Amino acid sequence: MTRGAFRSFVHDHFFEENGNEGTIMRDTLRFEAPLRPIGFLAEKLVLRGYLERFLRERNEVIRRVAQSTNDWRRYIDTDKGDAAP
Repeated sequence: MTRGAFRSFVHDHFFEENGNEGTIMRDTLRFEAPLRPIGFLAEKLVLRGYLERFLRERNEVIRRVAQSTNDWRRYIDTDKGDAAP
């Protein structure tokens, strides 16, 4: 993160083959809220749970679209073969 509301924010994705069942995506998220020590309390009481739920819901939508028959097509520019803007 180069700027934003957090003191630091690092979000990585790791992909692993899972035999014939497809691919597993694993998220890792490390963050620190600003304004220590109040930020530390916000991390523990609010932010950690919120960000976990947000990522789980977001990943579920991505999984559902990726595994769909046709929904994923609206995100692909078939004229260029690239992802749509």
